[in-house]
Amino acid sequence: MRLPLPGVVTQRFGENPEYYARWGLQGHNGVDIGRPRTMTPAEWHETPLVSLSDGVAWHGSSEGYGLYLYVVSGRTAWLYAHLASILVDDGARVSEGEPIARVGYSGTTVPVGEAGGHLHLGERVLDAEGNVADLDNGYRGYVDPLREQPEEPSEPCVPEEVPPPVDDAAGVGLHLVTDWLGCLPAHANMTLLMDASEALVRAIRQHYGAAHAIVYRRWHSVEEQGQILALRPDAFRRWLAPRVAEWEQLNRQYGPLYFHTPINEPSQRDSPRAAMLFEAFVEYLAERNMFAAGPAFGSGRPEEDELRTFWGRGADLIRQTGGLWLHHCYWSDEADLRQVWHAHRYQLCRDWLPVLRQVRWAIGECGRDYHKDTGGGPWLGPTGCNSEQYLDELHWYAAEVRRRGILLSPTVFTAGRIWDRWRLYDVARIADKL
Repeated sequence: MRLPLPGVVTQRFGENPEYYARWGLQGHNGVDIGRPRTMTPAEWHETPLVSLSDGVAWHGSSEGYGLYLYVVSGRTAWLYAHLASILVDDGARVSEGEPIARVGYSGTTVPVGEAGGHLHLGERVLDAEGNVADLDNGYRGYVDPLREQPEEPSEPCVPEEVPPPVDDAAGVGLHLVTDWLGCLPAHANMTLLMDASEALVRAIRQHYGAAHAIVYRRWHSVEEQGQILALRPDAFRRWLAPRVAEWEQLNRQYGPLYFHTPINEPSQRDSPRAAMLFEAFVEYLAERNMFAAGPAFGSGRPEEDELRTFWGRGADLIRQTGGLWLHHCYWSDEADLRQVWHAHRYQLCRDWLPVLRQVRWAIGECGRDYHKDTGGGPWLGPTGCNSEQYLDELHWYAAEVRRRGILLSPTVFTAGRIWDRWRLYDVARIADKL
């Protein structure tokens, strides 16, 4: 089942029986959904959550649950607890997918405070009279919201009327953060997965086959990246060891995968340290027959002197080990895009550092971004960019970049923690048309 908001499951149904025995329970009687690692506590607070069903809403408060909301739908009552605020009236009819509340820190969270903030999701089965069925089941009538549900017969989620690749614009993939329950493009060269579950890695591999490039990334905050940049190469290798040990299992099961450098979009000031650690990263993975992806420059980076001085050896290591040389690409509006500034920068980089003519290039992130200096307006709205326009621009840009010899892997954004402007796109519809 899908979750009512972006997040990760931090406590499952039935766990920690010793703790919950004090309330006469056999264990946790719901599922706790905590903030993704990609969100700060401030960003997580008051994140909207949606109803998992049609139904009638009623709300209340208690010492344990804090502010809570029930949505009663036929034989099911859904509980959403530890809320910051409620967005619907008591007794109101709500629809599946409708925003109904905002997550908060009310009631008892363990540990107490922002670090333990979570949404408590509960599900009760009701009898024909609307009373709680099996109230004495050890969980006060609650059942596991994440239990295996019998699936209703349905058509597979396959994009309709997608033509086979016929030109340089084919092959645009997705950038999936945390999870994805929608359709996948029929034709894609690469998918970038950030903080993805093993199940999602498996689904992508099964959908596209062995030749598809999967880039696997773990998100690190600006603060964490600063701590990594302060490490010497030997300490950095020790930092990598337990993480790469986990990656090796994924690589054996679903590889070959490309593993994203932990330093994302390094600044020009950080180039010397970032380049040194990137070399250690590529070498460490190569020793284990694994592939690296990076250095993940942002749009417009790097400058000529910077590239030649610090990144030549890293580029040559990517060539020698068969990794991916990775850039990010954003534009703010149509005028910015049609200048093809980014694509020209790729060609300049090859002229500045000829070894880059011999590596596989990838565009790890690609899309419109708000930019006040160039006048790029909101993504959506009467004067903004809707999903159809974005798709048209994505195809146009893809063809231009492919014409310059770049491995086509521009990606769109969806799922998990995404900035509000990106979250509003109908990415499933975009995926269907790629």
